[in-house]
Amino acid sequence: MFVTSDVFNLDRYARWRRWEWRENLICGVEVGGSVRCGPEAEARFLVEAAELCGLTAEMKWAGYGRPGDARTYALKPASMARLAEGKLSGAATASSVFLRGERDALGSRRGAVMLGGDSSSMRLGTSPSEPRRPFDVDFCFPLNGAPRATASALLRLGVDLLDAEYGYYFVRDDLCEPNGFAKGWVNMLDHTDYVLRYSKEVDSWRRHVKSQQIWTEPCLRLRDLFEANLLSARHTSARIDGLGYLLDWILASPARGELEPLSAGRVLWTLTDQQMVEVRPILDRVGLLRSCLDRVYRDLEDPVAARLALGEHGQFEPTPPRSPARW
Repeated sequence: MFVTSDVFNLDRYARWRRWEWRENLICGVEVGGSVRCGPEAEARFLVEAAELCGLTAEMKWAGYGRPGDARTYALKPASMARLAEGKLSGAATASSVFLRGERDALGSRRGAVMLGGDSSSMRLGTSPSEPRRPFDVDFCFPLNGAPRATASALLRLGVDLLDAEYGYYFVRDDLCEPNGFAKGWVNMLDHTDYVLRYSKEVDSWRRHVKSQQIWTEPCLRLRDLFEANLLSARHTSARIDGLGYLLDWILASPARGELEPLSAGRVLWTLTDQQMVEVRPILDRVGLLRSCLDRVYRDLEDPVAARLALGEHGQFEPTPPRSPARW
């Protein structure tokens, strides 16, 4: 498992700000597709995701947004089920839906961690007659005893309810903005080269999604390689120079992860830490990954392999803050 706590010296960063940091790992998934199923389907996904993760009672805020309308329309969390059933006429044209909550957590930035998620959509192209509206939805949940299994279930749910074509699972410490990882914002921990590259990657991915280039590229590239990856025919039907067809390449060796066929031609690809160490550089060399920043994999038994996975830098040490922190 790759987590930001193993890359950034978060304890030292917090001590500079006279704050006692404790690791609070938050897991998340992002799913998206080129054809939106509508706000009702997205509301249903968020409601069922909260149930699947055992978070229904902790959801505190809900609502939706309309195209061109700056305000957000608030709902009681319990009313999200009515939206999912199409019983809220005012939300019929909603372009976004959200369901969020929080949980008290010692050592976190705010004394609590944010959970839940939201959706967004945008018309593909400028023509009003364009029927397709790409979408993306994210959902965050606390680290549990089987986080990859939970994330995999959420990715399957994204296929079943949203016809998602791409998705991935990530783990980040609360200090590293887990709920912002898919949305394009980060906490600038310092001004080192690695943090700047990390920030650029997050921003670049969000721009890529918002521009809809992700759905107009002839071959859909992966944001990165994660422990759980949702793939569609757009990933698997094109021949990749230096690799061949992706599914054939994965199936050629048990060291390249496991494949689970889903409905509508989707595939769930899961890997262990050791498999990612072997596979990720290969995918990066053939141009299938948009990003391939250095990583440490916590579950590797071999410390040498963990160091090789990180590269030559060792743990990335933050630089002292330039000005007093304002929280």
